[in-house]
Amino acid sequence: MTNNRGVTLLALVVAVAVIGVLAVIAVPQFSMYRQKAAKVKIRPHLSDNSLKIVDAMESTLDIANYAFKTPTSMDYKEEAEIELKISKKQTGEELKKSFKLSNRERTESGETKVSNKVQATLASTDFDVKLLSPDTQLVSSTNTFVWLWKIKPLHHGNGSLHLSVNAILDEGPYVLRALDKDITITITMPDRFKLFVKNNWEYLKWGWTAIFVPIILYLWNLYKKKRTSTLPPSP
Repeated sequence: MTNNRGVTLLALVVAVAVIGVLAVIAVPQFSMYRQKAAKVKIRPHLSDNSLKIVDAMESTLDIANYAFKTPTSMDYKEEAEIELKISKKQTGEELKKSFKLSNRERTESGETKVSNKVQATLASTDFDVKLLSPDTQLVSSTNTFVWLWKIKPLHHGNGSLHLSVNAILDEGPYVLRALDKDITITITMPDRFKLFVKNNWEYLKWGWTAIFVPIILYLWNLYKKKRTSTLPPSP
């Protein structure tokens, strides 16, 4: 007589464990093959011929000077500006001297490759960044071109921003990264008393006037009465 007891609990646990091990091995391999397949599909855009074209176009780019102005430190919730200038005519030092600096700002200059069309971007997770100028501009050999951003800290401590300059090539079109700069700014907590006075100065001015004027008048009247009482009676 055959004793058919079916699948035991131990056999079921072993089978589940084996399937789990195979899944741990197979899933990453499957993902890797998918990524390779995606790269193969994209490969025609990055063929050797295309890269040679890009290299040839990069060799035709002009050299320009740049300078940017940035805060070194700022108060939390305070707004500040970051300004970038690019010129084929002016030197980096001349561009730096064209900025008006406060004691909490600095400048930096250098060289970058540019095409006839240049894009500049400023990105950060530590600041709210608002662009105040066109991000893409046509660059000539005679003028100085300016990019301007307004920034506002999202927290106190150290904050970073990333400045990028891209040379845009009309053939393709291709975008070549010409400049990458990381900017670090110290974000401080403002003096609460000074901030309160600054934000409420109009109210405080009239408040102090309302308080001190009656006090001064009262003291003046008290002084007059005291002086009158000390004077000798008239004959």
